[in-house]
Amino acid sequence: MSQMTKYILVFITLFLSIVVNLDKGLLSHYGIDANILMIALAAFIITGLIAQERLGLIVLVIALVIGINLPEEVIADWGVDRQYLLVTLIAVILLPLINRFL
Repeated sequence: MSQMTKYILVFITLFLSIVVNLDKGLLSHYGIDANILMIALAAFIITGLIAQERLGLIVLVIALVIGINLPEEVIADWGVDRQYLLVTLIAVILLPLINRFL
């Protein structure tokens, strides 16, 4: 798989991760179903798993996406802010890419 294809997959994964976590009202305003986005994100993550062969990174991304989408009460019980999880998710996706460029 070429480098460009891998970068496109990382960009799509990052984009889907952010869009899935947008307000559900905003998504429905544009006629987008959040469940379909979650399925697409899972498909791209599985594709990334096959392409990159980095199981730990993929499991971490899946765990963060699930954690971000938990109900507010559960996240409050853990004492974690949803915004911190989103920033962590973006960092986990972008840091290997930045490391490759340096």
